[in-house]
Amino acid sequence: MAKQISLQYLAGFFDGEGCVSFHNREKGSRSPVLCISVFQRVPEIPKEFVRRFGGIIIKTGNGKLAGDGFRWRATTVKAYYALQALLPFLRVKKKQAVVGMKLASRSMLNVKHKHISSKELKLREGLVWQLRRLNHR
Repeated sequence: MAKQISLQYLAGFFDGEGCVSFHNREKGSRSPVLCISVFQRVPEIPKEFVRRFGGIIIKTGNGKLAGDGFRWRATTVKAYYALQALLPFLRVKKKQAVVGMKLASRSMLNVKHKHISSKELKLREGLVWQLRRLNHR
């Protein structure tokens, strides 16, 4: 049996290879949704993220190019709980994780995907702006 991979290790991996971002729920929608991911050329670490937190693995390419590999991806609820578990151990992406969790929690309040108010939309757009600023420093 393989040795258990610690949350500290996964947090360090996420700090180096992870991404905290957002996407719009549907085409034409202005309601942003949290999306987190990790990329690796071999599948073991992305598989561990799926095992621990859920989400999906997307295989890219055929293994011959530098950008080919495996991307673990989680959105909203799964992303929120993954970041919550990793947060105590994050160093590089701690601020992005906090903002991402705020964005996810706003989306989680609207679980039935009902129309959101303009005030709520502005609040979410403010969080997106913060995340963009943190990701591009």
